[in-house]
Amino acid sequence: MRKFTLISLLVVFALSSIAQRSNTEGKLKLTKDQTQELVVRYTDKTSYDQAMKAFGDTIYYDDFGSGGPGVGDLPTGWTTEDIDSQGNNYVWQYTTVGAQGPTTAGYEYILASSTASNGWMILDSDNYSLGSYDAFLYSPEYDLTNHDAVAVSFEELYQRWGNEASNPYGGNPTYLGVIIGTDTTEIELHAEFEVKESTDNPGFYLVNISNIAGGQANVKFYFRVQGFWDYWWQIDDFKIVEAPYYDLVIRDGLVSSVYEFAPEQVGFFGYLSQFPLSQLTAIHTEAEVYNNGVETSTNVLFTSDVYKDGSLLVSNTDTISAIEFDSTYIFVPEYFTPASAGNFEVNFEVEADVADELIDDNTAEPVSFNVTDNDIFARDNEFTRGLSPSMFTGGADGDLLGVNYFMANNATVHSISVFVDYRATPGLSTIVGELYRYDTDRILQITTEEYTIAEADLGTWITLPFIEIAQGDAAVTAGTEYIAALSFYWGNDEEIQAWIGADSDGPNVYNLETVLRLGADWYYISDLPMIRLNLASATLPPVWTSVINSVCGHPSETGSYDMTVSATDPNGLPLTFSFDANSNDIVSNFVDNGDGTATFTIDMDPSLIGTFQTFQYSVSNGIVENPVYQQWEVIEDVECFTVNVAEFNANKPVNVFPNPSTGLVNIQNAENSVIQVYNVVGSLMMEFNNNLNNTSIDLSSFAEGTYYIQVRTDNQVISKQVVLVK
Repeated sequence: MRKFTLISLLVVFALSSIAQRSNTEGKLKLTKDQTQELVVRYTDKTSYDQAMKAFGDTIYYDDFGSGGPGVGDLPTGWTTEDIDSQGNNYVWQYTTVGAQGPTTAGYEYILASSTASNGWMILDSDNYSLGSYDAFLYSPEYDLTNHDAVAVSFEELYQRWGNEASNPYGGNPTYLGVIIGTDTTEIELHAEFEVKESTDNPGFYLVNISNIAGGQANVKFYFRVQGFWDYWWQIDDFKIVEAPYYDLVIRDGLVSSVYEFAPEQVGFFGYLSQFPLSQLTAIHTEAEVYNNGVETSTNVLFTSDVYKDGSLLVSNTDTISAIEFDSTYIFVPEYFTPASAGNFEVNFEVEADVADELIDDNTAEPVSFNVTDNDIFARDNEFTRGLSPSMFTGGADGDLLGVNYFMANNATVHSISVFVDYRATPGLSTIVGELYRYDTDRILQITTEEYTIAEADLGTWITLPFIEIAQGDAAVTAGTEYIAALSFYWGNDEEIQAWIGADSDGPNVYNLETVLRLGADWYYISDLPMIRLNLASATLPPVWTSVINSVCGHPSETGSYDMTVSATDPNGLPLTFSFDANSNDIVSNFVDNGDGTATFTIDMDPSLIGTFQTFQYSVSNGIVENPVYQQWEVIEDVECFTVNVAEFNANKPVNVFPNPSTGLVNIQNAENSVIQVYNVVGSLMMEFNNNLNNTSIDLSSFAEGTYYIQVRTDNQVISKQVVLVK
């Protein structure tokens, strides 16, 4: 699998800087990674269309309909070049068919823009495959002399892979550039995207460039993408529009627990989705407001409302006389401390004496959290992706992921709960729960037994009890921070996926909450590992004893399949099963049998072949639930009609050996594939169709060096690196 390298977001972080921080005002303004100012990315057309209403007339527009018919026939006035030193000439192209590379299966790869019928532009990195690039798409020149407030908008489909060790750019950055005479300004886009993350189809960008290009003549733009064998960037419907004069934008609000160690000495410990009442601290909130309008907004009023179980609990306001264009202000209300358990929601709003032309961004997404009588700490809200130390360059057996939790009062810990990614490799992935105390150093305090992930664990929460070797090992101390962590073991085999779940979309403050250890080095990461800490008095979640990982039947036949799932409860409480009706429309007749089992029917037919089906169902003991999240690919011509994707790939791992090699290379489990060999600059050196399960190739005629062997089937593309020595 491809990996990504630790870059600027993964800064080495000393936990001492978050354990105690001094602030003479008794508050600390937290910051969270934000999309660059002047840039707004919309995930749906409705929001984009509403935003565009605040903007004036369209000044220039290009739907790229003048391009084609060939891929090199660019729209009128547009040009492209690749300035990378390798000279691969991986340039932007005109397309009506979208991405054409080997790994399009399972992804949106054809841009569904407003004017897709007449073509659009693409940098198809996946199709170019190996080799680096620094590709520009240049616009014609525009005259904006009579327009002081201007913005650029476009529709896009962007799919990111990640940051490979062989990538000379340390990632796959994308930019919108503005050229005025000899001056060039670059605005980075997609910087917040993680591995395999993509825009919606289409996604929409709106970039206010008034302070760069407003009132300027002879303005050119470019789209730039750098990288090494990523996925694709596709754009269409490029517009230059009149920007708003009044537009205050409120960023996502932040919520953090805060603890006062001494007068004027407080610690901030980040967001908690579940906060035990027995460990409750004061709550800090804040929101950042940015002026995206070219005029100064005056008499700006901020409001922060806190609701408990739907009723207003606390309301705070603040005013500032003026916020100038391209300036920010951070609104920090007073702390509040919940008095009892409940569901809490924090809302932020901003307004000024001149009404905004776009009011939808005057409110932040509400931040919700629960204060519970159940002694479970949690920072996650939902599963969004998989995570493992194996995904990071240098990741190896024994490396660690963790989540920081602060103890306000003395307590005893019982266990760690972790959500297992549905693509983890059962039987071959091992994890160990660990608890570290942080004082002046990170000290391992207590561990669990080794646990090998089982088939029934995929897509569910599992609980690992701590083992107390000596009396007091499980005791935790008030005023101290702890790391609930997992060490991972997968034999350093790229075909084994030792993955847990991660939440990438929550209101988390990652540098306060997350831990990654590679070797002896500690980092924070911009994903929230789904690891929870259970105190001794906690009511633990139910345990799944069977879940559905495949549906067996002939792929060319329509059929209905009756399924049964089961669970037990460690607390002896009665269980209730439920199914998320919005997750999939091929499930019917979901029945809770009242005996620790549930049954349902899956309706399959050949039209589903090649699609991915998501299933979400849950079991609850009335206090805490254990949801299941799984995604299956419907695969043709296999024994089972649908198969868990990771299970299918792991059952037949492609092996390439010996490595290093003096010339002869053996390839196992490569039946019915296309085998290709590339050199380090991406040149195709060999290609042939292979019908054998085990075959061999002779590289002895090639020069010494590193080569990449690709094995392509209908279901997967495996790339292996081989070093040739003579």
